Amino acid sequence: CPFYKKIPGTKFVVDAFRYGKIEGITTYFLTHFHSDHYGGLTKNSTLPVYCNKITGNLVRSKLKVAEQYIHVLPMNTQVAVDGVTVVLLDANHYCSPEYTFPTQQEVINFAASTAFEEVALNPRTIVVCGSYSVGKEKVFFELSISFSSDSQKLEQHLARFSSQYDQLVAFKPTGWTFSQQVESVGDVQPDVSGNISIYGIPYSEHSSFMELKRFVQWLQPLKIIPTVNNGSWVGRKAMEKVFGEWLMEA
Repeated sequence: CPFYKKIPGTKFVVDAFRYGKIEGITTYFLTHFHSDHYGGLTKNSTLPVYCNKITGNLVRSKLKVAEQYIHVLPMNTQVAVDGVTVVLLDANHYCSPEYTFPTQQEVINFAASTAFEEVALNPRTIVVCGSYSVGKEKVFFELSISFSSDSQKLEQHLARFSSQYDQLVAFKPTGWTFSQQVESVGDVQPDVSGNISIYGIPYSEHSSFMELKRFVQWLQPLKIIPTVNNGSWVGRKAMEKVFGEWLMEA
């Protein structure tokens, strides 16, 4: 197990399930339910998993980990774990300055209003949205509301035009498509090919660089230990430099 997965002065590791049982470790934290973080967890796992309620539910239902190994901790509340005070914070970290985009709600509103306008102009339009097995639900929910608050009416609309669509409008909600500054949703333009329009919208379940900066400056931690994307000395030093600058500005 890499040293940066271990929390100094404790018997904790973070998102380190792929390394199996680790000598000297008693507590295995899972930050969130993305495969690059829970990798190694299976229905046969017997490691004690510490996480929040939502993540615990997903570990139970999707990975079939036995209930006895899932230890749910409350959010925003101090709890003692192996003699250490722990507080779970909904931070959604992503530390790269090239990923700076509008707030999540702005992007969701943009997708909903755009979809509504497209369907209003042409009722024979089908709207699709990219997703993972978990994630992007906020976009789906807002899109459904923009069309109808009645799910039955929405199903009737789909059935009516199931084989008669003239136009397709797609949303690709991911921060990965935005490796540049995006000042507002007004900067988003569709990629159009014939009757197909694809909107790459800067939606992510991770905080952008500036949101993370504001979070760190508000929290003012004594020490920050990054646990991902820091396998090299150069990468670790680059992040430590950024964190230090943020705290100096606070």
